[in-house]
Amino acid sequence: MCAATLVACFPIFEGLDVRSTTSFSRQEIVDPEDDWTLVGVTPGAFFKVMTQNGTSELLRYEDNVAECRRTRYLDSLQHHFHPPDISSVSYSSNGSILDLTLWLSSPFRHPPSNASEWMSPGVRGSPWYSIGYLVSVGVHTAYDVEGPDYGLAYTWDVINGTWSRQIVEVSPKGDTKYLDYMDNYSIFDENNDIESRTHISFSINLAQLSHPEHYSLVFSVNDYFIHDGRVCAMSDITSRVHVPPPSFDLTALPSSIELRPGEEKNVRLQLSSNSNIQGQVHFNLDESDTLSRNIISELSSDEINIAPYGIVTSNLNIKSLSNASIGSYTLPIVADLDIPTIATTRRSSEFITNTLSENLNTTSYFTITLLPPLSFEQTLDIFFKEWVLPLTGIWTFLAGIGAVIVPLLIRLYRKNKKK
Repeated sequence: MCAATLVACFPIFEGLDVRSTTSFSRQEIVDPEDDWTLVGVTPGAFFKVMTQNGTSELLRYEDNVAECRRTRYLDSLQHHFHPPDISSVSYSSNGSILDLTLWLSSPFRHPPSNASEWMSPGVRGSPWYSIGYLVSVGVHTAYDVEGPDYGLAYTWDVINGTWSRQIVEVSPKGDTKYLDYMDNYSIFDENNDIESRTHISFSINLAQLSHPEHYSLVFSVNDYFIHDGRVCAMSDITSRVHVPPPSFDLTALPSSIELRPGEEKNVRLQLSSNSNIQGQVHFNLDESDTLSRNIISELSSDEINIAPYGIVTSNLNIKSLSNASIGSYTLPIVADLDIPTIATTRRSSEFITNTLSENLNTTSYFTITLLPPLSFEQTLDIFFKEWVLPLTGIWTFLAGIGAVIVPLLIRLYRKNKKK
């Protein structure tokens, strides 16, 4: 095939501030191993394969992930190299340079020197084509929130057998402009033995990206190869991480309540986003065994979509049991935010989706005070205040009106009688 192997990191920038930068110490994201999935393509899309003699072929994409996995396994038995997937990623920045390290699940091995011999006209299967380690960067604004705006790529081409390094700028329409290009580039220290090739390092000068202040990172590995005349496009993609982390505020209105046995009240939960991120909110109640033996709680909505800088609410109903124990209790209310990860390229027929969403959470602590049952005197006092006094006030009000209207009616009656 055309085996294109891609290891990609997608920093997606949500905002742009050319006057400031963001620095942070070493961070790490862990990714499950052997979680390859098929790259998504639009219906009717074709993949262009270049052959050794300069001709090209358009091949359809394989849509059966089981067949692609089986082919990868059979290739490995014949010592045909396929790229290892990502086991973790570490990254840090001093505000000027973004340093990234992709840690691989197994040592990387170069394709053989005669790899291009596979690429003959009419090829039906080949474990090589191009290998690429990429960083895609998207600067997001309120007007342009899709696709990358910059790209850093380390690519190996089967035809010439060399690596290259490119930094490109991408227009909203998908056109590209080279900002930097280096041919015959080496991404590994060839003096080290193969066992040391368990990581790949990237370094990005943020000045070339106008010093973005808010951005997110997505790392992926793509492996393209041919199975029975169809292209297997497989990817391993991590969940999205944000720099700095998104900010959300979770509040309860009111912030505390008092309940007597058998009494119930409603509480309004509100989550507000301070970030340009779209996701789904899951409200959860982290009740202790002690609390669950004293109250019944129920959420009106536990899964709500939230827009960038949006606000979502849910109603929480809390009822005290008739045999509830007197005391003060804390109810942790957790809002989990699932942020899907989809990597796209402008004008491309391909997109990469992570089956696992990035999960963020925030917690608010709600106080519930359970009071003893009302005594007879307290019940009578409440009845008097809530029913008798309002009625007394009404009668007093009516009496006041009567004191004015009745004499007026009498005078009108006497005046009419004299006539």
